[in-house]
Amino acid sequence: MPFGLVFIIGILVLLFFIVKLKTNAFIGLLAATFTIGACSGMPLTEVVSTISEGFGGTVTSIGLVIIFGTILGKYSEVTNSTDRMALSIVDAFGESNSALAMALTGYIISIPVFSDSAMVVLSPLVIALAAKNKKPRVAIAVLGTALAGGLLSTNIFFPPTPGPLAAAGMLNIDIGQAMLFGGLVALIRTLFGWLYAKFFLQKKEENWFTYDNQEIIEAASKDNEEKNMPGLTGALFPLVFPLVLILMNTFGKMIFGEGSSIVSVTSFIGVADTLIRH
Repeated sequence: MPFGLVFIIGILVLLFFIVKLKTNAFIGLLAATFTIGACSGMPLTEVVSTISEGFGGTVTSIGLVIIFGTILGKYSEVTNSTDRMALSIVDAFGESNSALAMALTGYIISIPVFSDSAMVVLSPLVIALAAKNKKPRVAIAVLGTALAGGLLSTNIFFPPTPGPLAAAGMLNIDIGQAMLFGGLVALIRTLFGWLYAKFFLQKKEENWFTYDNQEIIEAASKDNEEKNMPGLTGALFPLVFPLVLILMNTFGKMIFGEGSSIVSVTSFIGVADTLIRH
C-alpha cells in the first residue's frame, strides 16, 4: 500500500478516536500508530515492539526535560505569573494595541505553559479587555484569535514544548539552535495571526459574530489586577533563566568550539541540552 495512503488512513483513525469516540489523545495516537504500522505490511508483533522501542527512546532522550518544563508551566499558572506577564505586556503596548499585546503574550507564555492551559488561564483577561470596547463581540474575536495565534505558534515551534523538543531529539539538533530558528518561525507565524485578527476580523460588524457573549463579559468583570501576583521580574525569572543557560551552551560551541574548557562548563549548566543529546 502506498505510504501516502497509509498516512491518510492513520490520520483518519486518529480523528475517529479523538473526535468521534472522544478518547484521550494518547490513545488516539497509539491507535493511529498501530494502524500505520499494520497497513505498511509490518508483522503485528513487530509493530508492537517498534512502537515500544520508539516510545522508550523518546522518553529516554526528552522525558526529564518535559517533566521539568511541565513543573515550570504549572508554577507559572499557580503563582499567577502568566497574568502578570500578560498585564505587563498590555500595559506596555496600551489598550489601543491590545491585539498585538495579546499575540506577543501568547508567544511568550506558551514557552513554559501548554497552549490549551494558557488559553484557559488568559481567557478572562481577553474578555475583560473586550468588555471595555465599544464592540465587545468583535474585540473578543480579535483578541482571542491574536492570543491563540501566539500560543499555538510557540507551542508548535519552540522547545521545551514536547512537540518541537521531540523533533529536535530525533533529528539530533542542538536544542539552542532549535530555539533560535523555531523562535523566529514562531514569531513570524504569530505576527501573521495578529494581522489576520487586526485587518480581517476587526473590520467586521457586531452582527457578523453570532455568539452571545454578554453573560461571559459580566462574569469576567472582576479586575485581574486584584489577584495576588508576583512582580514582573519574579514572573519572568523562572522562564528566562533556563533559556539563557541553554543558549549559553549553543553559543559557547559556536564561538569557542567543541573542545574548549568554556564549552565544558556551558554544556554542564545547559542541562536541558545535555539531556536531549543524551
